[in-house]
Amino acid sequence: EYAIFYVANPHARFFLDYLDYFFEHTTEHLIVYYVGQGTTVEDLDTTTKRELYEAFTFEDGKIMDGEMAEHIKFSKNPDNIVTLITDTCRPNTCWSLISNTVDGVELPPRIMSLSASPTPQTSKSMMALAQSQGIFTFNLTKELKKKPKATPKEIEEVMNQVLKEFAQIFTSSSTSPELLDEPFLHIDFD
Repeated sequence: EYAIFYVANPHARFFLDYLDYFFEHTTEHLIVYYVGQGTTVEDLDTTTKRELYEAFTFEDGKIMDGEMAEHIKFSKNPDNIVTLITDTCRPNTCWSLISNTVDGVELPPRIMSLSASPTPQTSKSMMALAQSQGIFTFNLTKELKKKPKATPKEIEEVMNQVLKEFAQIFTSSSTSPELLDEPFLHIDFD
């Protein structure tokens, strides 16, 4: 019941153009899935209070979390739900909605974020040895096929049990917390 579009290995400038188009033209539920390299970039501008920026890595550069937040704020259709799913090896990504404000940009309502990241006690050497790439995506799709009407909170409970073995933790957050208690998908896989 969803139209699916793939944008494989785009340049950062094209990714933002595509993202703006989908933010503006989706009328019900847009799910954006990013799998790739997340990173932290040091702020070299001493006039700002912030020291680190979260970013997504593309072949031609990085997109910082503040830039991503501005695109969401100014392009999102106010009537739709946007779900941002991230599968990277880093905690906190461009789409981690720890608060409703990212780099001073107030995010609009009806945005949800689902992601997995290493647990805080996981050392870098353990992360390098772990063979857990894709384990989040595999288990998320497996869980949604078993229970397509699951809410993000229900998914989080199950996913954290599964991901514990891989020293990862699943997080779901939203600028509209009521979305976390509603079915994530509105389809059947049968």
